[in-house]
Order: sequence, then structure tokens, then C-alpha cells
Amino acid sequence: MCASRAECSKTLVITRKSELGELILENPPICYLRQCFVYDPTTGLFTWKHRADMPKAWNCKMVGRFAGTVNKKTGQIGLRFHYDGVVYRFLAHRAAWAMTYDVWPDFIIDHRDLNPSNNSIGNLRRADFSLNGANSEKRAGSSKFKGVHIHKGRITAHIRVKYKQYHLGDFVDEMDAAKAYDAAAVAAFGDFAVTNFKCHHVDATLRRRFQID
Repeated sequence: MCASRAECSKTLVITRKSELGELILENPPICYLRQCFVYDPTTGLFTWKHRADMPKAWNCKMVGRFAGTVNKKTGQIGLRFHYDGVVYRFLAHRAAWAMTYDVWPDFIIDHRDLNPSNNSIGNLRRADFSLNGANSEKRAGSSKFKGVHIHKGRITAHIRVKYKQYHLGDFVDEMDAAKAYDAAAVAAFGDFAVTNFKCHHVDATLRRRFQID
């Protein structure tokens, strides 16, 4: 049974107030989620459920429809609903985790396939900021390869592990620099590594350098 709102509010985070003076909270009680949404763990989609606290017209229009709004900048899906006089606002992938494992995550959730809109439970995994950042596409830069930098003709490779920057060396060829980054990424991040080429060898020396072991 869901706890009372007063009891649940002890674990909620007040983010701000709406223009109407309503409290906007995140991490609503999980029982509220189950009363409002159907979550499909295979597709990752949320749809609206029939709600006894909502008008008939709302139920006729919304039940079974996709719930959520896609952020055009980040690609993440946000959910929002009113319940018991309070506005709840949160991200769909966090709600997916909560509804599956019956607890709100207190950690970063990573999307395995790099698609922030794919909230199927098999695509979600526990991470930290470092691992989440590792599982990302290359950003615009001086080289077409991830982890490679070119400045005034000098080709170097770098990697950031646990918020610390490592210089991997100077190279004559961009591809060699990219392969050096790949080896370091696999050693440091394992399955979270996004590499320039297929790389399966784990360098024990690199793991020790990054203090992984």
C-alpha cells in the first residue's frame, strides 16, 4: 500500500513552484506511477491508465495514449502529472527503473544504445558520470576520431577517466592515435566504451594506470 502523501514527501525533492503556486516534486511515490501509467519494459513506452480522480472526458481522451514529452535538445522523455494536489515532473528512464525494481535510482542511468528515448528496461543500466560520458558519440573537434586531437600538426590522444585527464602519447598517424584511445577506453570503461574501431583486448597495464584494478 502506498504511504500517505505526508509520509512520502519526506523522500521527495521540491524543485520549484508553478505559476499557480503548486509544488512541483520529483520522484513521486511508485504506487502513484502504477496508478497513472502502464510501462512496457520491451518497448520502453509509457501510456496513460484510467484514473478515477480524473474527469470522464480526460479518461476518454487520454487512456492508452503515449505519455511523455520528448526533449528536442537531449532526446530524453519527460513525464508530468498532477496527483493529490501536487505536480510531479521526472524523466521516463528513471520512472522505468523505479517501476521495474520498485525503487527510485540514486545513480545515473545509462542508455546502452546511445538512444536517450529508448527506455526499454534491457537498454538501461546503472552508471556514474564517468561511465555515462564514456558511452557517448564523438563530439565535434579537430579529428574525426574520438579521443584524438590535432593542434598545429601535432597529433595526440587523450582520455578522461574518473574526472582525470590522461595523455596517451603523440602520434604520426591519426589512426594509431585512435587505436591508442580505443585500447585505453576498453581498459577503463569496459562495456561502456564507445570506440573508433572494434577493440576487444583489455590492456592490464592501462587498467593499473587508471587504477581500475
